[in-house]
Amino acid sequence: MSYDIVVVGSLVVDLPVYLSHSPHLGETIVAKDSHVFPGGKGLNQAVQAFKLGSRVFFVGPIGPDPLGEFMQHALDDIGLKDRILLMTDAITSYAVPVITPDSHYIIHVPGANQRITTEDLLTFQNSWPQSRILLLQGELTEAANMTAIALMRHMNPLILLDPSPVEHISDALIQSSHILTPNQEELSQLALRYGWTSQNPLWISQQLLARFSNLHAVVATQGHEGIVLVTRDKTYHIPALPVEEKDPTAAGDAFNGACAYALSQGDSLYNACVFANTVGAYAASHLGAVTSLPSWNDLKTFFSQGN
Repeated sequence: MSYDIVVVGSLVVDLPVYLSHSPHLGETIVAKDSHVFPGGKGLNQAVQAFKLGSRVFFVGPIGPDPLGEFMQHALDDIGLKDRILLMTDAITSYAVPVITPDSHYIIHVPGANQRITTEDLLTFQNSWPQSRILLLQGELTEAANMTAIALMRHMNPLILLDPSPVEHISDALIQSSHILTPNQEELSQLALRYGWTSQNPLWISQQLLARFSNLHAVVATQGHEGIVLVTRDKTYHIPALPVEEKDPTAAGDAFNGACAYALSQGDSLYNACVFANTVGAYAASHLGAVTSLPSWNDLKTFFSQGN
């Protein structure tokens, strides 16, 4: 069967913790609030494209534990077409986003996401879905991402790569991709890897395009500074939307999923990024990961109210 987008990516149970302030060394701090959400960059991006109307096929791993059962039930409720790989030698991946009034960071336990192998994916190579777009992230193994590309090479798909975390992104994976979507920190980490001292997102993006001949574009998401889109012949700046930020956990994933959706509908990359910028702003203004990802009706209601 043919799909608009194939996402090969991570499944992570998100356990966000909201604090009144950043804790001091040795301090025991009582959380203001906490939740349990299905998440992971792969799942978030797949769900966002799915909620906007794309036909999405998702591939990802879980472990044989209660968190894995929770994730499987969540996927069943969402209704996403998927192939879940049970990694019997690993726990289900989970993450603890810690949100304070002046900071945001994530403690990530990779678990099953970093155990998936080439052999795991090759077990269903004869039934691999057909698609025009492949969406990848760095939360899976290098072997899994490169195998997904190899399995789809004959389809000549457009490959979007979210290089997060950067430590799991090789030069070979970047060279095999067409659109790179780093955030500000990831762009800085890539610059450090290659010995570049400049922190200018435009300059770093241009250097990445010069270094990797297969890349068509670098889309650098800069939070409150907006988006820098750099192609081989043009540069664009897309301003951030003025919304009240409540939880930025899945904003980048919302952007990537929405960008893939728009591209699958035939939009130009620039128009896809403008639309994805709006979707990312919505996600940042709502709590949770999957729960913050908007449908078309959510977007219409939210922005018609002047947000």
